[in-house]
Parts: sequence; structure tokens; C-alpha cells
Amino acid sequence: MEPDRITLWTRQELRVLETMDCEGIYRVHSAYVDDKYQETGWSFQIAYGFFKREMSQYLAPERGEESPIWLYGTPEATGIFSQAPLLELEIPQDACVFFDQREWNRVLNLEYLGRTPENEDAFHRKLTQQGVAHASTVFRTPYYPLLKKEILDSWSGLVKQELLDPSYLQAAVWHLKREWLTRVC
Repeated sequence: MEPDRITLWTRQELRVLETMDCEGIYRVHSAYVDDKYQETGWSFQIAYGFFKREMSQYLAPERGEESPIWLYGTPEATGIFSQAPLLELEIPQDACVFFDQREWNRVLNLEYLGRTPENEDAFHRKLTQQGVAHASTVFRTPYYPLLKKEILDSWSGLVKQELLDPSYLQAAVWHLKREWLTRVC
């Protein structure tokens, strides 16, 4: 039986399309991601490292799969100013993990993800009581190991298996297959 499929979009460089065409599959190497995002520095590495570990709990990477590929629920979410081709894909849902891009942006900012507004407020009060102006400060120094653990633990619910509202839906896969590609814009 054919697994349920979902239409997702991504923008990728031409070499990705060429690799998919020649090899039937494309995988991202960690060195490419490190090079691309080296200017964003330490905060991206913390968030991205977390995401790869979290994703691996739901979808184990196969040999040669070092970094996830980002996908979106709408074409507009891929970045309308990018010059890279827009790929429309029909992907088996069981090949993806899903998450809310608003929450991912908060993880990128090294923020605490409270489960409720009350939980969120309580954590912010805790930061204030300890003289911390922003949660990212906790990662810049060695002085707040318990707060750091609390923030990292709060991110654990980011990856989901269920689908979300397409306007906030972000997804990740370990590879792209030529057979998933339905259109290039």
C-alpha cells in the first residue's frame, strides 16, 4: 500500500537538481551546512545540533545522511527573494518530521518554549530573578547550567509527527528523491 503523501516545497540550488537527476537521490553533507551558516555562529550550531538529534529520534538517518533538508507547507514560506529554483514535492509522510516554524524560530533564538503561557511567564520570572535579560545569555556563559538544561529540555516537543496548519508547517527529511519531484518553478 502506498504511504500517505504530502505536498511540500523547498528552494534548492541547481546542483541539487542535477544530483537528483544523475543519482536519483540528494543528501546534504554537514560540511556544506557548516560553510553556509558559519557567519551565524555558535547559536545556530546549538539549535541545529539539537534539531538533528531530535529528528534522529523520529527518523534515523541512513548512511551518508548528515543533515536535514528543510521543507515548507506553502511555496511562499520558502523565501520569495531567493533566486534558487522552487521545488514542489510529493513526499511520503513517514519520510518527514514536522514542526511549527514559529517554534523553530524561537529555538534559533535560543528561547525557552513554554507549554502554556503560565509556564512561559514562570520561566521569564526565573530569568529576571537571576539577573538574566534574555534566555540566549544562558548559553554565552558557563554560569547557568540548570537554566540551560531547562531551555534545552523545553525544546523537546518541537518535532511532531502530526500535520500542522500549512501556513506554519515546516518539515525536514534526510534526503530528496527524484521520484518525489513533481514540479520545478
